[in-house]
Amino acid sequence: MVGIPVLGWLLKHLFADNLDSCPNCGGGNDKLVRAVLHHMEKHLTDSEGIEPTQAQADFRLEEAKRLLSQTTLSLERTAKECGYGDTKRLTANFKKATLIT
Repeated sequence: MVGIPVLGWLLKHLFADNLDSCPNCGGGNDKLVRAVLHHMEKHLTDSEGIEPTQAQADFRLEEAKRLLSQTTLSLERTAKECGYGDTKRLTANFKKATLIT
């Protein structure tokens, strides 16, 4: 059974090719995780009309907004938590998506 840590990881790493950092993916669970990712990608494309890369970008941005508004995490830590790597990328994506500077 896929537990909460794995579900959280899936949402954070949506459509990632590398499952090395996935909690509880050893012992054959990596096939299950890949199957879930594939299903999510197909559902987004077929049912929602959203490309997987756009869904990932939207999720990361929404998570960054949530962390910035509901936690005391720094901008640098928020960027890393949401997969941007650094504040420059987070800021550029935020400005592009919201037209706020």
